[in-house]
Amino acid sequence: TVIIPVVFGSISFLNIYSQPMTRIAASEWIYRHVPGAVNLNLTTGDNDFIQPLPFPNFTRLGSGESISFEFSPAVNGQISAILFDHVVNPEITETDSSLSIVISSILTGEVLFSQTVQNGFQRAGDSRGDPLEILFETPITVEEGQQFQFDLSVVTQESSLQFFGNINLVF
Repeated sequence: TVIIPVVFGSISFLNIYSQPMTRIAASEWIYRHVPGAVNLNLTTGDNDFIQPLPFPNFTRLGSGESISFEFSPAVNGQISAILFDHVVNPEITETDSSLSIVISSILTGEVLFSQTVQNGFQRAGDSRGDPLEILFETPITVEEGQQFQFDLSVVTQESSLQFFGNINLVF
């Protein structure tokens, strides 16, 4: 009579370890579904998920300043666009600002994408600025585990830009 409750209690206790830990399962869900400031939007056949990259949600770049970060895709795919949630020039000016975007391979140093966008980036409806979408003429093929570098810089003299929200590299 004592053996049955002991065995049942032991099996119940061991069952705790057969389930994924709640905090790990929650972290995995967050990484797949909650966007960060910079995200790789990855699509693999029947699954879509978000790979957040470490980057602050607000950045200000002055003339000649740049930001760089490295990323490594979790799956094979192609980058077809870059989406900025909000970009604004905080100064009221008549001249356009130039924003340079470069994506390169860290292994080979090869520049895979380079474009300079000229725009006034003035406040219109939203005080944080308008969204900016850059579509690639030819998508960049990336493989799981490869390392890439993303460089963003303001090349216009006497100009600065502010970035609010997410920067998405679209697969």
